[in-house]
Amino acid sequence: MFRRKNKAGRNLADIEFPHDLKELGFFINEKDQLRQIENPDEGFDYFAHGRHHGYMYAANGGHGVPRERLNERRREAVDACLRGIVITRLEGLGLTKLLLPFGASVEEPHVPIMVSQNLQTCSKVLVLSPDSNSGGLGIWCMRSIEEGALNGGSMIDAVKHALEFGYGVVIMNSGQLLWDYTTKTPMGFGTWRATKDKKIPINALKNTVPSHKNPEEHVGYVFRHVLDKIVPSHAEIDIIACGMVAYTVVAFLNNNCGFYFQFYVTMREGRVIVEHNADYRFAGDDWKDRIFALVMAESAHCLPNITNIELQQFLMQRARNYIVHSKPRESVILDPRFGCATFSSSATWPSAIIPACLDLFMDYLNKAHADPENCNPDVPVIVGDVPDHEEWLNAMKSVDKNPELHVLDTDSYSEIDKEEAAAEA
Repeated sequence: MFRRKNKAGRNLADIEFPHDLKELGFFINEKDQLRQIENPDEGFDYFAHGRHHGYMYAANGGHGVPRERLNERRREAVDACLRGIVITRLEGLGLTKLLLPFGASVEEPHVPIMVSQNLQTCSKVLVLSPDSNSGGLGIWCMRSIEEGALNGGSMIDAVKHALEFGYGVVIMNSGQLLWDYTTKTPMGFGTWRATKDKKIPINALKNTVPSHKNPEEHVGYVFRHVLDKIVPSHAEIDIIACGMVAYTVVAFLNNNCGFYFQFYVTMREGRVIVEHNADYRFAGDDWKDRIFALVMAESAHCLPNITNIELQQFLMQRARNYIVHSKPRESVILDPRFGCATFSSSATWPSAIIPACLDLFMDYLNKAHADPENCNPDVPVIVGDVPDHEEWLNAMKSVDKNPELHVLDTDSYSEIDKEEAAAEA
């Protein structure tokens, strides 16, 4: 069978795009939306150079693969322009860049974060933690910027609210942990994939930043060197975190909340008794008195993996998790896996949760500071094995069934449960 080889098409991926919105054919309209100059009603179109089925031709070097690279490179050029606009606007709000690890120059491997000027004098701090695939510093979701508004998809609106409420601000940057030693710039995996030849692997030594090789190291460094060393010890710390980074924050607190048990094994009446000393504390970081509230978006943490008792109590009292769900926004989701109040975001992908629910996040933080003991609805939490259906229904009976907060599927009740519920009514 004969096939046509598109030799000219193989050079399409080598085309360079200017890092200028106007030259790329875009502008920001009065509604802060990205629009095409030729079609002001149309937003960003990824498939500007055609759709294809590149995965079918990749093994044979077909023409679909270069066109996909062309689309990737064009999108990266647009995203680079948007990242520059976001940084400029954040700097206009008074935020400055801080290079990590401390002491690194712009020519050395580093990860930039942004902090507010009042960080050393504030009484409360808001830490903004995007997901590891956010798209850049100060950005929640690049797709939300391309399809929505620039301030909403970035952290600009969040910073404005935070400064209005008297917060100091710290913006983490787990989305740019790769280091390009040829251009001496930090970048994310999406940028690496678009700007580099796919045959160039990521070198674990040359293309990483010391103490920031992964989100776990980045979160730990920010906590131990920025929040602990720069933020006043009396300042209350609130955290908004998304996706895998939210899980990383929970894992860090689980290991660094300063409360661990010391077990004693004794014999009483022929039985082995395990006792613990609740006053035992390990010689390490202690964040339990500094973290005040935590709001997460699609966190992947699981309650059985949280061994710190005080962290379990904190999650129940002053933490929330908003997840991708089909129910209306802010509907309570009765899910015992997370150990905290869980709500629907009505968003269709995890990175879009915070842009869609930022007002709910900020309202909750204000509510938590006003009434820290009653800022969450009562949610049953089950530790251990996943319960069966009857155990879950029995656990739900002990909850105050406020119809505005708890919505139960009556069809899922057994006949005995329905009779008991009717008798109680």
